[in-house]
Amino acid sequence: MATITPNKHGDLTDQQVIEIKKKVLLQAAHDEFFAKFAHKVPWKKGARTMSYRRLIYPKVNPADIEPLTEGVAPRPSKIGYATFQVSVENYGDKVAYTREAVQYNIDDVVRDAGETLSYIFAQKMDYIKGKPFISSRASVSYDTSIIKTMRNAHIILTKNKAKKWEKGHFLMLATAEVIEQLQDELTDLGTSLDEVTKEELARGIVGRKKGFLIVEVPSDVFHLAGGKHNVSFMGRTYQGYSPITVHQLGDIDVYNNPLGSGVLTDEDGNITADDNRQIGSVAMNADGLAAVVNDDLCILNCEITISTIAGSELSMSERTNYVSSSGESSLIISVTKALDGEALAGSTIVVKVKNSSGTEVSAESDGSYILTAGVKYYYSVALNLYTTVTGYFRASTHDATLVVPLTLAGS
Repeated sequence: MATITPNKHGDLTDQQVIEIKKKVLLQAAHDEFFAKFAHKVPWKKGARTMSYRRLIYPKVNPADIEPLTEGVAPRPSKIGYATFQVSVENYGDKVAYTREAVQYNIDDVVRDAGETLSYIFAQKMDYIKGKPFISSRASVSYDTSIIKTMRNAHIILTKNKAKKWEKGHFLMLATAEVIEQLQDELTDLGTSLDEVTKEELARGIVGRKKGFLIVEVPSDVFHLAGGKHNVSFMGRTYQGYSPITVHQLGDIDVYNNPLGSGVLTDEDGNITADDNRQIGSVAMNADGLAAVVNDDLCILNCEITISTIAGSELSMSERTNYVSSSGESSLIISVTKALDGEALAGSTIVVKVKNSSGTEVSAESDGSYILTAGVKYYYSVALNLYTTVTGYFRASTHDATLVVPLTLAGS
C-alpha cells in the first residue's frame, strides 16, 4: 500500500502558497458573520485550551439593604469568579484534482483550489463561531407571536443586568424566515420595522423594533432540526463585552500532494497505489479555532417553528468538481484481521450507518451504502461472535479510504 507523505508546499511555488493563504484569510475575513458580534482573544501558539476567569456580580436583595450601625461591622460581600474553558481545535480540508485537469489545463488547479479552500474554510469557521450563539443555557419561550416574544426577551435581559448593545438597543439575531414572519405580524398591526442607516444595513441590521436591532443571520447554524429556527436575543456583559468569546485563527499551512502521492480504491474496494498518477490534491490545515459562551445571562435563545425555505443546490462530482446527475457516493465498510488481509465475513460483524438525524441507512445488495453528498454520516461496527478480534476498520469511497486499528469484543 502506498504511503501518503504530504509535502509542505511540495511543487507549489512560494508565491502560489502565499496566494492560497491570502485567499483563505481574505475570504474568511469577508464572509465571517458571527465574529462581528463576538469578543475576540488572540491566538497563543501551543495553547491546547482557551481558559479565562471573569467576575460574577451577585444580585442585591433589597431586604438585605441596611444602614450602618455605629460600632457594628457590616456583613462582607463575597467576590465570585467563573472560569470558562474550551478546547482549541485545528481544522483542515483538501481539494482533489485529476491528471486530466493538469494534462489538458481544464482549469488553473492552484487558483481553483485556493478559492475553493477559502470558501469552504470561511463557512466552517463561521459555523464554529456561530454554535455558541445557539448554546446559551438561558432562554425565552415563544409567546404566541414574535412581537410578544421580543417584549419578554427585552424584560429578561434588562432584569439580567445585560447592557444595551448600541444606541439603546439590544441585538436580535434571526433567520430570514423569522424576520419575514415578524414583518407579516407588524403589517397586520398596521406598522413595520423602523428604518436603519445605510451603514447599519451594510452590517446586516435590517431594522429596529421593540428595543432591538434586528440582524439577519446568513447561516444555516440557526436552522434547527424539526423545522425550528433559533432566535438569539443578546446584550453586552457588565464589562461591555459580547457574551460570546472566540479564539482568533492561528497558523495556516498549505500542502500540495502531487499526482500519485495518495492511494486509490478499486471496484472491489481494495486499496491500491496510485501508480498511474491519477489523483493529486491541495490541502490546508488551520490552527487555533475555539468559541464559547462567557455569560449566559446576556444571551437568550428561543426556538420558533417556521417553514424553512431551502436554497438552491447543484449536485457535484467529488472527483472532477463538475455538475453530475447524482451527487451520491458509494461507501464500502469492511473489517480485516490483517492490514491488507481479507474482510471478515458479513455474518460475523454488525454494521450500522446513520445520518445526522439518527435515521439508519440500509445496505445495498452488494453490501455498500449509497450516501448523499454534503450530509454527515456516522457508522458503528460490532462483532457478532463470542470472542475478541483485533483488526482494522476500513471505510472507502471512490477516491478516499479511512483505515483505523480496532479491537472488537463479541457478546
